[in-house]
Amino acid sequence: MEHETKFQLDDAIQHAVPDAQPVTSYFEGIAPPVRVSMAYTVGLCAVLLAMIALPLLYLSLIALTAWGVYFYATHGWVFFGAMRHVHLGFFLIYIGPILAGVILIVFMIKPIFSGFRLPYFSVPIGHEENPELFRFLGQLCQLLGAPIPSRVDVQLGVNASAGFRAGFSSLFGNDIMLRIGLPLVAGLNCREFAGVLAHELGHFRQRTAMRLGYLIAAINGWFGRAVYQRDELDAWLEDATDAGGFTIFAFLLARISIGFTRGILWLFMICSHALNSFMSRQMEFNADACSLAVAGTEAFLTLHQKLRVLDFSEARIFEQMKGKVQPKMPDDLNTYVALMASEHGGATQGKVLRAAASHKSKWYDSHPSDAKRSARAIKANLPGLIQDTRPATCLFGDFSNLSKRLTNICYNSLRRPIRQSQLFHVEAPTTAIPDTAEAEASVKAFLYGFGPIINPLLFPKESRLNVGNTRAKIEQLRQINIFLQSANLLEKRETLKAIDSKLLEALQQQVLFEAGLICPEGDSLPDPKSVVERYNDEWKSACQELASVEEAARNRLMFPLSLLRTASMAGTEEDPEKLQEEIAELVHLLEALTAAFPPLLALRKQLAKIQVLMPHRNRNGSDLFNTVLQNETRETTTLLETIQQALGSTAYPFKHVRLGISVVDYARARQYDPDPVRMTCNEAESHLQMLFALYFQALGRLVIIASNIERAIEQRTTEGQETIQTRPVVRIVKRGS
Repeated sequence: MEHETKFQLDDAIQHAVPDAQPVTSYFEGIAPPVRVSMAYTVGLCAVLLAMIALPLLYLSLIALTAWGVYFYATHGWVFFGAMRHVHLGFFLIYIGPILAGVILIVFMIKPIFSGFRLPYFSVPIGHEENPELFRFLGQLCQLLGAPIPSRVDVQLGVNASAGFRAGFSSLFGNDIMLRIGLPLVAGLNCREFAGVLAHELGHFRQRTAMRLGYLIAAINGWFGRAVYQRDELDAWLEDATDAGGFTIFAFLLARISIGFTRGILWLFMICSHALNSFMSRQMEFNADACSLAVAGTEAFLTLHQKLRVLDFSEARIFEQMKGKVQPKMPDDLNTYVALMASEHGGATQGKVLRAAASHKSKWYDSHPSDAKRSARAIKANLPGLIQDTRPATCLFGDFSNLSKRLTNICYNSLRRPIRQSQLFHVEAPTTAIPDTAEAEASVKAFLYGFGPIINPLLFPKESRLNVGNTRAKIEQLRQINIFLQSANLLEKRETLKAIDSKLLEALQQQVLFEAGLICPEGDSLPDPKSVVERYNDEWKSACQELASVEEAARNRLMFPLSLLRTASMAGTEEDPEKLQEEIAELVHLLEALTAAFPPLLALRKQLAKIQVLMPHRNRNGSDLFNTVLQNETRETTTLLETIQQALGSTAYPFKHVRLGISVVDYARARQYDPDPVRMTCNEAESHLQMLFALYFQALGRLVIIASNIERAIEQRTTEGQETIQTRPVVRIVKRGS
């Protein structure tokens, strides 16, 4: 049976404050022993012997080269000394290979003394500032029987690692150092974070294997430096060759010989890397067993999915910033990576995860494939020893300041340091769905009950903010208010709600009947199709009664907004031009939503039908049921595509962590599910929630602006200053469709 998981990154990125009452014990139970088999240890020793043999072969190659130069120098002199007349050219032919051989030997010996290491960009942290983290880490080490790290660093990047703190000198003790990537902390919860740390500490439970692995990795790294590292001697040889002169022959011969030797070293490096990667994959499996025992199967699978999405998010962020002269940079890079990961739509997450699942580990991969790791986790089926799902940031004393400090250090170390003016503030969203209760109440009061989501106020493209005759508009506005007050809209609104509820229920009964789950018996249960048709007719009749009211409600909103274009009313606002641009942008958004509302309301009905079928999915496997469910899912997908086409490239008008996000991307589901039907439901539900909320956000904001203008009109009328100029004084902002 295929094990499926779904996850969200939203909950993990909230910056939690540590509880006043700290957790007494994070872990419950005993970690099962993860033993290293004798075959594994023997294999590791065999690989180590092979790795040691490669440098010995290299040393033998150096000795052979030195002997060759010596042999040529001694025997070649005999050949040239036997000649009666030694020309300068013959002398160069003799001395050139000797000089080239000496240079070659120097270049072959040089890598042995190479001290180059890739620098780690990290910052140490202490237990005084982060007592909860070190208590968490101490309990985890005790649980696993692993040595407690003597130093803990934090770094940028979606990665964590554990190694010997002082390199070779720490090899025979328990002097280890743990490095934690802060994007992991920002994007994971405590349970998943424990899985990451357990994996790294699990390497040190292997003890002998870890030390042999360190030696293997050190030899492999040395081969890499020997092949690719360049220094002043390389630059000198290139300059000497370019300079020409009588020694050019010797230098060219030396460079050719060095290239040939490095080719041999490259073959050694490839063999070394293959052996190192093979053993690294076995060690990863062993460390996974520790992670799995601590976090459990479910959290282990979710963790690796989140890691893939975080990796993708980090790569995409840096790709977007690459090549820009003065890019806008987040003041908290780690939180921004996690935020952007949480903002990727479910479809994007699905592509990333499917690509990772389809990848097969190659001979040069240091980590096993996701498919193999997941298969082992599913087979183990462990519950885990920690159930804490709070954000991992709660383990740190002040995660936000620590992350910003590390980000600032990184920016200052760049070749072109980031200036303060280039930074933008990163804020974690408090909820995925905006709270529009206040906006809905404002719209309901302003429009006297018109504009519920089941019968929204529409803004066709011909809706324009025309100035016209101001006095006439004010009088029309007064008449509109009287008309709407007398229209008894609240009662009609409740009637619409009742019909809508009955219609949704009838649609669900109809789809259950079509799927063969219910059958009408005699006259006890009417034909579901006829019931749907009856409620549809009632719905259309009720909407026709409101048709005359809709135009009045729209003018009730548009007339005050158009008056802002007059000189007198524009003077009542601090920045009328900016306010007019905001109005035009919101009206343009409502026009796009108007085009999307017919398929959006149809999507609401489709979702109701799929939701009533889903509980029967595992209990009913008939062909009829599956066909109906597939048809409904296909229709839902078509409606989603129609909605997205209607919205086009319309920009999201409010503040968002993703700069320049479109409404289509804003509406996408943030939760990924590998099941296509459930994923379609997630997308449908997200589009309904986000677009309905956006409708009330935009309409509520326009209502606030219109209400302020109406109050200004009433104030001027009271003061006897109702004369308003009709000449527009501010430019009219036109928005494309």
